[in-house]
Amino acid sequence: MFSTNRYFLSVFLFASMTLALASCKKYTPKTVNNRTVQFELFTDQEFKGLRNEISFTLFIEHQGSAPIWDTVLPPMTLEDIPFLPKKLVILKTISGDNSVLKAGFRYHLLEVGNSASIDTISPNTAFKIIAFNFH
Repeated sequence: MFSTNRYFLSVFLFASMTLALASCKKYTPKTVNNRTVQFELFTDQEFKGLRNEISFTLFIEHQGSAPIWDTVLPPMTLEDIPFLPKKLVILKTISGDNSVLKAGFRYHLLEVGNSASIDTISPNTAFKIIAFNFH
């Protein structure tokens, strides 16, 4: 009788451990796709004395124009746009989106109009530089 109880106890423990291990949900951390965009604004032209006001908007959007992020820089004059050695650099990191994105600069030049410089960010691109040489 003693060995029969030990046998049933062994079978019960083995079955309990097997069920516990088989039904246990394993933790698998989700990978977060961080994507960093480095915006660079500069010029290689001399705009000295040109005091026309210009405003720049930096943006990241889905291909269908659904905005993810945007920011407006303070208005400046054309002569205030920095040369390459002193370029404006803005870093933006977005998380959890691995689709094709578009990013770039939109600008409004007072009394002239609107324009843009747009680039594409491919899926799985972890770092992208969007450099805009204003002419």
